[in-house]
Amino acid sequence: MKLITILLTAFFLIQCNAPQTEGISFSETTFSQNESQDRWLENTKDELQILTYAENADSEKLNAFYQQKAKYIFLIGGGCFTAEPSELEAKIAKDTLFIIWHQPKSPCPQVGERSQTNMALEIDKKLYPNYKSFKVIIKEE
Repeated sequence: MKLITILLTAFFLIQCNAPQTEGISFSETTFSQNESQDRWLENTKDELQILTYAENADSEKLNAFYQQKAKYIFLIGGGCFTAEPSELEAKIAKDTLFIIWHQPKSPCPQVGERSQTNMALEIDKKLYPNYKSFKVIIKEE
């Protein structure tokens, strides 16, 4: 019985995790939906102005982060499901960065509509020095 539980759990985790692109990761974040979204945050000043939790952030840690990475903030999901970072995938083709949400394949729960999720794509500036010139397209599959 334990083996079946372990196998089912492993199968579920494999199904829920989207493929990862080197140097790119996703995390939930917090910003007002009235704020500018679908934009790059390139330094500590950008983050302190836009992200609502950043007012109490450690500036030294933020400076160290932004020396290596940048963030792209966006909204995704809503309707039947809330988007999770593990369901997101990034693909780069020429000058385009695709953010793909692999929606759950289960039927909609009967609990009503979900709001969109505030997300941040974190990108390695050294691997992708031309990240600011990417055309960003958000897709749901």
